Amino acid sequence: MSIIVSFYKGENVHPLKYTIQEMWTWEGRQIEGIHTFIQWLFPLNEASANSFNAPILSKEDIEEFKSDDVMRQNLMKSFRIMLRYYGFAFTDDELSIAKANDFETRSGWIYPSNHNYLRISRILKCLMLLDFQDEAQMLFSELKEIYRTHSKYIDPITYQYWCKAVGSKG
Repeated sequence: MSIIVSFYKGENVHPLKYTIQEMWTWEGRQIEGIHTFIQWLFPLNEASANSFNAPILSKEDIEEFKSDDVMRQNLMKSFRIMLRYYGFAFTDDELSIAKANDFETRSGWIYPSNHNYLRISRILKCLMLLDFQDEAQMLFSELKEIYRTHSKYIDPITYQYWCKAVGSKG
C-alpha cells in the first residue's frame, strides 16, 4: 500500500507527523500557515513544484481512490473543509456550490498573487483525476463568478489554470 493511500485511510501520517484526522480540524491560521498539507489532502499524479516530499499518485493509487468508499468519503470530507475555508458550501440539495453565509468573512484569500489560487488549481485537478468531475465543475462554476466580480484581484493566468484544470475554455 502506498504512503498516500495509507494516509487517506488514516493509517499513516504526513511527514510533519499530522494525521488526516488532525488536518480536518484545522482552521484558518493552520490552513494558511502550513504549506505542505494541500499536496496530501489533494494528491496528483505529478510532482509538486512547491513540496518535494509530496506524494505522487500512481495508476494503482488512482484506481484505489476511485473504487474505495472510505477514501472517496475522506476526499469529500477534505473538499468540504477547504470549501468552508474559502467561504463556499454545497447547496442544500447538494447539486451546486455557492457562497456560504460567511463568505465575506472568509474571502481574505482573494487578493493579487495569493498562493490559495494555486491550491484551488490543485483541488480542481485532483477532483477531476479521482472521478469527482461533478464536484470540480460545481466549484469551477462558482469560481467563474468570483473571477467575474473580483478580476482586479485574480489575474487571467490564474483563471486559465482553473479552466484548464476542469477542461473548460472559460
